[in-house]
Amino acid sequence: MKKLSTHILALFLILSVFAIPAVSFAQNDLVPCGNPGQAECGFNDLIKLVINIINTLITYSTYIAVAVFCYAGIMLMTAGGDKGALDKAKKILGSVVKGYVWILIAWVVVYTIMNTLIDGEGFSLLGDPQ
Repeated sequence: MKKLSTHILALFLILSVFAIPAVSFAQNDLVPCGNPGQAECGFNDLIKLVINIINTLITYSTYIAVAVFCYAGIMLMTAGGDKGALDKAKKILGSVVKGYVWILIAWVVVYTIMNTLIDGEGFSLLGDPQ
């Protein structure tokens, strides 16, 4: 059991190294306006804020999906011959894959709608009015 916890700790430390680039997301402003030296906020900035929040949530959901996928993989490897543990691990793996696919589908739909509503100049309900 001690060897297993050592392996899990090592895996956690290795995976945390891959999460370090998430710190670089702190450079981007979540709110794109209203800070000192920037223009006042408008409706277009509200739309940009929504897009920034959605992209941030997608990024964090990726990290969560990878962590749960690794957890389920460890459960699968350590199940031995226990049928109940194998079924539980497979169910978790399937749920993670289905959930993440749904998240990506929702993101594509929202991204497409947002790009349709926002042209190069800003918000437009009908897209490009040309």
